[in-house]
Amino acid sequence: MYIPPSITFNASLSPGLNGSPFGFPSFFDLTILSSTSVAFTPTSPSGSLIDSWCLDRTVGLFNGPLPPNVYYSANLYSTATAELGILNAAMPQLAGGAAGLNQLDSVNWLLNSYYKGTLGANGIWQNVQGAVWQLIGQNPDVNLNNDLTGGNQAAISALTAQALLPVGSGGGDGYVADQGQQQYLGIVADPRLFAPDFPTVNGSTGQPLIIPVLAAKLGDFVWNDLNANGLQDANEPGVDGVTVTLFRDIDGSGSFNAGDQLLGTTVTGDNPNVVGSQQGYYEFNGLTPGLQYQVQFTAPNGFGFTSANVNGNSNDTIDSDANIVTGAAPAVSLAPGEFNSTLDAGLVALPGAAINGFVYCDDNNNGIKEVGEQGIGGVTVTLTGTNDLNQPVLVTTTTAADGSYSFTDLRPGTYKVTETTQPPGKLDGKDTAGTTPGSVATNEMISNIVLTPGLISNNNNFGEILPAKLSGYVYQDVGNDGIRNAEPAIAGVTITLMGTDDLGAAVSATTTTNALGFYEFANLRPGTYRVNEAQPAGFLDGKDTAGSTGGTVTNDQIAAIPLLAGQNSVENNFGELPPASLSGYVYQDAGNDGIRNAEPAIAGVTITLNGTNDLGAIVAVTTTTNAAGFYQFTNLRPGTYRVNEAQPAGFLDGKDTAGSTGGTVTNDQLAAIPLLAGQNSIENNFGELPPASLSGYVYQDAGNDGIRNAEPAIAGVTITL
Repeated sequence: MYIPPSITFNASLSPGLNGSPFGFPSFFDLTILSSTSVAFTPTSPSGSLIDSWCLDRTVGLFNGPLPPNVYYSANLYSTATAELGILNAAMPQLAGGAAGLNQLDSVNWLLNSYYKGTLGANGIWQNVQGAVWQLIGQNPDVNLNNDLTGGNQAAISALTAQALLPVGSGGGDGYVADQGQQQYLGIVADPRLFAPDFPTVNGSTGQPLIIPVLAAKLGDFVWNDLNANGLQDANEPGVDGVTVTLFRDIDGSGSFNAGDQLLGTTVTGDNPNVVGSQQGYYEFNGLTPGLQYQVQFTAPNGFGFTSANVNGNSNDTIDSDANIVTGAAPAVSLAPGEFNSTLDAGLVALPGAAINGFVYCDDNNNGIKEVGEQGIGGVTVTLTGTNDLNQPVLVTTTTAADGSYSFTDLRPGTYKVTETTQPPGKLDGKDTAGTTPGSVATNEMISNIVLTPGLISNNNNFGEILPAKLSGYVYQDVGNDGIRNAEPAIAGVTITLMGTDDLGAAVSATTTTNALGFYEFANLRPGTYRVNEAQPAGFLDGKDTAGSTGGTVTNDQIAAIPLLAGQNSVENNFGELPPASLSGYVYQDAGNDGIRNAEPAIAGVTITLNGTNDLGAIVAVTTTTNAAGFYQFTNLRPGTYRVNEAQPAGFLDGKDTAGSTGGTVTNDQLAAIPLLAGQNSIENNFGELPPASLSGYVYQDAGNDGIRNAEPAIAGVTITL
């Protein structure tokens, strides 16, 4: 906060510089005798007499005749917006309060516009004073004329105070005076602490005054220090377009931040004060004396600041004042009318830093770009970050045909590169930070790349991988050998893929075999997988076969299938078996020839199947012949079987016959019957004999002709067969 300095005035009135007569109570001349403020010296900017204006019409300066050589002291305050609270507290007698103080810009503009040394006709002073009072809320009453003249002057002229009000209120917002111009509101004097012999008036201890000072300015030059010696040499040009910030360094940090008061910014350009073109010039004017000002330069891209204050600041008019890190020049305090033209900044070209790298196809997915691995062109890569000037950076580029990208001419700072577009037909692979520190926290981004001046960070690479595939068939393995030949396909079978990819993510997917019995899982990351088959209806489980990349086989599952980037694991096949069958007949072999003709069937005969299948399992099944004497065993796996007949009652054992696939025949048994997948062994038949009989008579052949007629029988004769 600005601490108001002390000042001592000679209160003896004298004719003003504008011809104001002695005795005016509201606007008059003062002489400064001493001051602790740089804004006032015993010799004022306007000479020994300073034009002054009263702010409060209800408080007088004097009581009775003016004693000779009366002195008083006062505190001085800036009228900057941040100081309005102090002003309000220091001058409670202002009727307008804070609202009135907010009009001080308008008062300042009015005084500078209508009171510049000569005002002409008598009465202008009164009108200006009246307008000032009204602008700050001191509304004059009907005695305005007496207030202004003290009864000793003529009435107010036709140019009334009210006529000046819209002029002041309309043009004063944010007004600052030009350098060298009187800035009436640069300082407000509050003469409340009078000498002991100075009388009080109306119970008040003082009268606020407006007294003028000359506005100050600062500025100068930003140049390209080609030889980096920190001094402005004859051949070194100014630099246009450099941003310069003016602020009050309230927090004492030495560079602009949230604790300071921003007063304005400008950019360097031509100097309007000289003939011809002078690049690199900047200026801030209309500044209030007595305050601490500071400027901060912002170096353009590719530049830093040269050394500051070389030779111990002995060359202040031509050296650089910008701090090489912050760009801030030292704080300065300005005197009335002063133009500080020593705040310069020298720029030196920084060696451009760079970030390079590749987007490439990482064939072995190891995150290392190796010989033979192809770059990928046309991929968008974005650079973001913050440089050493605390400026955000956003740049985008596209990889060349060889997959390379580069960001050059970078200022020091901390950056990250992001692969913005994923190359078509590729999966995201391993990204690798380059030759400078960096981190790969997420896919497609390399962050925390720290660049110092001229540093080149190479091989910030984005690896991409080709997707892998896993496929196979479900088929009828007629040969039951696990080898897919030209054997029928099985469509509509559900196949499930499960596993873990190279990123540790669980994978689960399902598909169905097509008309060719084919299934495929595409766009897979490297990893370890397994496929499971849902057993198709109507088939027996056959031999399953791991594919081209290997794996382990269990029932209806092929597991531990390894997949590399871009690899295609084929012929992960599930062989299925069409079921076999064995059938035959039990019949009356009337011809006793073992050949089943149109001979009567024997129903209800029990037939037992035994054997060992291709899996080594023991088989035992029983059935019964139907009305046609037919029996059948279905849904059999390949194997070797035998069938046994339980001898039907009422029949004699006949000839048995091995069927279409062969076998060996023993009594009531057909053995060693071979069955292949899908094979139907038929006509495994059991022939049975209906029993025969032999009879005759022993009789009395009365006619001795061997023809038994109605001739007597002979009983009790023994007959042997």
